This record gives sequence, structure tokens and C-alpha cells, in this order.
Amino acid sequence: MNRNPRLTAILLPGFLGGSADWQPVIKELTGSVRCVTISLLNHLTIDTLDAEIRQQTSTPVMLMGYSMGARLALHLLLRDPQRYLAGILLSGSPGLPMAADRAARRRDDILLAQNLRALKGIKDLSAFLKEWYSKKIFAGLTSHKCYKSMLERRLRIDAHAWATVLDHFGTGVLSSLWEDLHTLRQPVLAVAGGKDHRYAAIACEMDNRAAAIRALVLPNCSHAVLCCKPTEFAKQVLTFINKELSII
Repeated sequence: MNRNPRLTAILLPGFLGGSADWQPVIKELTGSVRCVTISLLNHLTIDTLDAEIRQQTSTPVMLMGYSMGARLALHLLLRDPQRYLAGILLSGSPGLPMAADRAARRRDDILLAQNLRALKGIKDLSAFLKEWYSKKIFAGLTSHKCYKSMLERRLRIDAHAWATVLDHFGTGVLSSLWEDLHTLRQPVLAVAGGKDHRYAAIACEMDNRAAAIRALVLPNCSHAVLCCKPTEFAKQVLTFINKELSII
């Protein structure tokens, strides 16, 4: 195995997430890929996110993003194909194509941000998180062995800071990229869990819209792929890199 990786992967977390969410994947990629995690809490614009990545390394990189991080990764892939040479979008979406739907989502996200800012103490945060992860999109997560440790990490988040992230990076705020997908030139892998029917369908539709995108659906898994199937996901990452980049 190559112990001096020539490929750097920038890892962007999802809503409420952080670098620890990526650690099981990083463990599997160690020796093959240099992984750099970026916190979304430090940024209010895609420009500053791009700037931090450029500070981390001057060479072209591969982007890996989960959920909110996947949407941001897609924005970066489209804006600078020379800098961002490939992408892996995990449980991600190009956004909402209809203006009315974005407006409705923006209203929902404003309420969500207000709820986050209203939380007072660990008891409130715990109740919020348990309700959040009981959503259909996370089917089976609360009974998975990874859930306890993930919940413990989430109980240490800064809810107010995440409300601010939502203000700037929410699905209703960012523009839709559906009409831009066909312009992608870099290889992109769109991954979703099989139990996450909405995002599995989105991954397949992205595949249909752009020759550069290939969809992959992991069976018996919900939206929380990083928590539930990190090893399987990491194996698919290595397969993608070996096939598309020939760099490791």
C-alpha cells in the first residue's frame, strides 16, 4: 500500500456534524488518501470555504461531502474544475429546482434555526436531537450500534452556531444546480442508502442528467451512511479512485 498518498481528499460534514463523523472512513483510507476535514462552522459563504481548502493544500483535490457538505461540494466542483478534480457526494442533492419549493424550505429552515437558538441546556438539546434522528430519512439509525456514540458527539455541538450555518447554507438558501449538472467534467460518484428512498432517487436522477456522475446505492442503509456503513462506503471510495483517477 502506498504510504505517501498523492491524493488529498477534502471532507465536508453534514448538518450538525464534524470531523469525528469521518474518522471510521479516514481509518479505512489511511495510507491511500490524505484526508483533510473542514468544519462548516467557520464559514458563512462558499468563497471562504473555498479559501480554507486552498490554504490546506495548493494541489488539486478530491471533494467528499455528506448531506449539506455534499451540496456544498457540488457547488465547488462546478465553479472550479481545475482545482477540484473529482467528487463523492454522499446523501446529497443539487438542491430544489422550483423557486416556490426553495421558498417553502427557507421558511422551514428559518423555524428550525429559531428552534436551535431557543435551546437551553443539555436537556433541550437532547430532546431536539432525539426528535431529529427519529425522522423517516434516518430509518433504523436509532437502533444501530453507532447511534449512541454519534448522539454523544451531537450533545456537544454549539446549536446557535449551527443555526447560523443553516441561515447561509440551507437548501432553501443555495441555488439549485440541477440545470448545471450536465456541465460537470470531473468524475463524480453520488452515493445514497437504499432505505433513504428520496436521496437514492436523487442520486439516480443525477446519474441520468450528467455523463460525469455515477450513482451508487448501498443496501440496508438510511441517510446516515457515515454512521451505519463507513467501511462499505470507504471501499467504494477506493474503487472509485482506482478507476477514475489512477493516482493511488
